[in-house]
Amino acid sequence: MEDSLYIRKVKARAAYNRGKDKEAIELFTGIINEDNDPEDLGEAHNLRGMSYHLTGNKDKAIADFKKAIDYGYHKAIENLKEHYNITYTPQKPSSSPPPSSGSSSPSGSTTPNGRLTLINGSIYEGNIVDGRGTGKGRLILKNGDIIECDTFENGRAIGKIKIKYANGDILEGTMPFFGAGSGKMTYKNGRVKEGSIDFALKFLG
Repeated sequence: MEDSLYIRKVKARAAYNRGKDKEAIELFTGIINEDNDPEDLGEAHNLRGMSYHLTGNKDKAIADFKKAIDYGYHKAIENLKEHYNITYTPQKPSSSPPPSSGSSSPSGSTTPNGRLTLINGSIYEGNIVDGRGTGKGRLILKNGDIIECDTFENGRAIGKIKIKYANGDILEGTMPFFGAGSGKMTYKNGRVKEGSIDFALKFLG
């Protein structure tokens, strides 16, 4: 079964943080082709640009940094200046991504109990800031799994999490901003097992 967009974002960031630049480039490319959120696209172009930079692909790195800047991702301004001594004036992206379907908030607003239908078919319910799931909420995946979390931030589940799997298993635990978390899996047959949770929210036992 193909990973959800959320899981692929987590894996892409992890690959970049671990120095696996070729893997990060591939994952970020997939995200760029599928995601519809300007902030996510800005981050993806910026980090893919860094991976291109670290693998010596100057032209693609510069192109990605400029695209990230166009999406309003200001860290890319620093990267472009620091690594290539280029000052770039942001341009409106030639093909702006379509907005998510479902209820969302206008720019600068907060909706405490909103609902977003993501481009990959998953549904987010909870706090929405500037049209993004931010803060407490839950993510209903297409396969029926439900991820509940105290804090969604930049596409990551941070803090206390609870995952209700479609098969009846339940995973409860805590996730830090970086690294692995810990928790316990309660299987549908009643068996309970404690263990670690990796960056992709997979229970390792």
